[in-house]
Amino acid sequence: MHVIRSRYGFEECEDRLKDAVAAAGMRLFAVIDHGGNATEVGVKLRRAKMFIFGNPMAGSLLMQENMEVSYDLPLRVA
Repeated sequence: MHVIRSRYGFEECEDRLKDAVAAAGMRLFAVIDHGGNATEVGVKLRRAKMFIFGNPMAGSLLMQENMEVSYDLPLRVA
């Protein structure tokens, strides 16, 4: 796991990530709001989201060659 600090605020970083995924021709499959989910059950957690994204064509072709690639796909950023 790699940790990269952003010089942008949470919302701007989130917007930039979504824009970068789209600009790269990938699809944003899901956004999991860990912080929001924690709040719903009464647990304090700082804002935290996971973005799940990828390119279905590229991923499918990779999995045709080696199905074990599916353990690493789709891509995720938290």
